[in-house]
Amino acid sequence: LRVWVLQLPSFWAVTVALFAVVALSGSTHDVALDGLYMQELDKKTQAQYIGWQGAFYNLAKLVATGGLVYLAGKLIEYFKAQPGATEVQANFTAWTYIMATFAVLLLGLGLYHWFILPSGNQQVAQDKKTLNETLSELATVIVDFFKKKHIVYYLFFIILYRFAEGFVVKMVPLFLKAPMAEGGLGLSNETIGLLYGTCGSIAFIA
Repeated sequence: LRVWVLQLPSFWAVTVALFAVVALSGSTHDVALDGLYMQELDKKTQAQYIGWQGAFYNLAKLVATGGLVYLAGKLIEYFKAQPGATEVQANFTAWTYIMATFAVLLLGLGLYHWFILPSGNQQVAQDKKTLNETLSELATVIVDFFKKKHIVYYLFFIILYRFAEGFVVKMVPLFLKAPMAEGGLGLSNETIGLLYGTCGSIAFIA
């Protein structure tokens, strides 16, 4: 959907709404996938593949913040060179292609996982519960969680653990792209992609 949203007049509001849906889907998927990982693999296999799990997590960030940003910069320059094209049109068109690339990658990975991952149907059939039983169990888990000793400290730690990093990660690209006259570095998308790619590669190897 985001591929076509960029072409809409109200693209900003729709994009933010879609990103919220994606964030919620991603967090719930993460919980479900961790459960599947623990359910289907024994402890030895879990330990064997935990490194691969972390490696591919970082590799995905490297591709998204490095490779595809670099490609976006190249596409922007290409579309700007077209007769009658404006910089805004070039940016919209280039990022539409990048979002389409993301969509194809995620669709391909989704189809791959659809066929390759175990379904867990047998376990689900054994543990099948009614909706009321499930909601009751969920409520019990939540209540028990908030009854833990020093829960307030735990919550503050969870919220603040990467609080500063979260702000910096979002602000740094704006600083890198902003013109030098406005206090930024005035870097192009290609340079930012290479910078993130290089730093990400060093961190990935380390």
